[in-house]
Amino acid sequence: DDYLTKPYNAMELRSRIGAGERVVRLHEQLETANAALKRLVQTDFLTQVYNRSAIVHRIEEELSRTARTKAPLAVYLLDIDHFKQVNDNFGHAAGDQVLIEVARRLKEQCRNYDVTGRYGGEEFLILLPDTPLEGAVVLAEKLRHEVELVSVPGVDRAITASFGVASFPADTPDGDMLVRMADRALYAAKALGRN
Repeated sequence: DDYLTKPYNAMELRSRIGAGERVVRLHEQLETANAALKRLVQTDFLTQVYNRSAIVHRIEEELSRTARTKAPLAVYLLDIDHFKQVNDNFGHAAGDQVLIEVARRLKEQCRNYDVTGRYGGEEFLILLPDTPLEGAVVLAEKLRHEVELVSVPGVDRAITASFGVASFPADTPDGDMLVRMADRALYAAKALGRN
């Protein structure tokens, strides 16, 4: 980025090296700030999982990878049952704590490369790369049980969730269609009695 002509002046060399070091430090600080900003833009502030726009973007990325590798991709859409009653009976702060705890448990039980996001108010979307439908159903049951273990001080009711599972390869490699399939399965689970 710079040069000196010979014979060089030692003071000028030190000065230019100092200026170069400052530029490098500023560049490192900018990269760190940009990474933090990217995390903020992609993360749901409450639950610290991906937000809706980030998880939808990740669906498209995973579908693209899946189409290339021919590996299966499973998607969960889950909804905390009767969540409005938690907010109404115990307050929004308690409801927030339920959301935080559910998100923590979901992330904890999923693999490092699975992707968890808050899709809406009390809805979460989970992407499971390299997971056939049968394996996804087994993990959904495990996650459903984990949600039942959620305990928040001041909330004296059981927390449950209903799950809808869809997988690709299916009829379409479209992310919207995959989420709609999971949504239909979620509504079927709720119609069958929830949890």
